[in-house]
Amino acid sequence: MAFSNFTNNGFQQLKGELLAELAALGKRHGLEFDVEGGRFDSTSFLMPLAIRAIPAAGQMSHAESEFARYCSRYGLLPEDYGAEFTSGGYRFRLVGIKPSRPKYPLQCERVGDGKVYKWHASIVSQIVASRASRRTTPAPAASAPTHAQPTPQQPANNPFADLAQF
Repeated sequence: MAFSNFTNNGFQQLKGELLAELAALGKRHGLEFDVEGGRFDSTSFLMPLAIRAIPAAGQMSHAESEFARYCSRYGLLPEDYGAEFTSGGYRFRLVGIKPSRPKYPLQCERVGDGKVYKWHASIVSQIVASRASRRTTPAPAASAPTHAQPTPQQPANNPFADLAQF
């Protein structure tokens, strides 16, 4: 049977089937395959195929090493790889940087379904803010309330001395 569905849906279907078939080959040889972009017309598809070695345990993946290489250009740190943030009611995870795309250099994966989106670098402020919350240590377990001793800012006759200060 000849393939005749040279549309976007046909392209996505064929790409999925191709990657599924290549997964077995990749498993035998320790490789991973990915189609990066592509284009089609009424009679053909062009799919650039990326072939990478699967990293050994403890090694960074290709995406992580690329991220570590370029993250400082955008005010990020290597540990920001995988950082999550919320936008439009959805959770996203930072999964890559493509400096060849100056307008939308960040790649983020939607947590619910794994769909990858291109993002403008302006999202960095939200990622940096979430970095601070990732680094904070959990608060100690609540114990019996204690009363603060008076300090120069809190005189002994202050009627609000027993209130919590934030």
